[in-house]
Amino acid sequence: MTFNPSLWLLARSQDGYRLWGRFDHASTTSEIKPVLFLLGGFALVAILAIVWNVFKRRSQRLYTSNSTSRLFRELCRAHQLSRADRRLLKNLAAAKAESPAMLFIKPESFDGSRLPDALKSESTAIRKLHARLFNASQI
Repeated sequence: MTFNPSLWLLARSQDGYRLWGRFDHASTTSEIKPVLFLLGGFALVAILAIVWNVFKRRSQRLYTSNSTSRLFRELCRAHQLSRADRRLLKNLAAAKAESPAMLFIKPESFDGSRLPDALKSESTAIRKLHARLFNASQI
């Protein structure tokens, strides 16, 4: 067998790397960094997709609703009614057996002569609320 120095150097450099590559205090995270970067990218894309989906569903919920209670709340907020006024409207609607939101389009529901006995004591407050909602001076 003849001695070939170039093969010996080639073999030595490859074997040396295998042998000393573990013990030269080199960072072992060099193989993990690309994997962590890739996983972080996937996690970021997943989080963005979830947030986008939540906002998309939220906007759909805001604009497509057939809830009479939600309509009542929005009308009360638009007219800047107090809690007491809201409670009075709900009591009036319950006495008349109709939806509280319907009171905003039916001014005849506030007629003092047609009030139930339970709400006769509240006739002044009901008259003021009617004037506030419909800009009328009297019923």
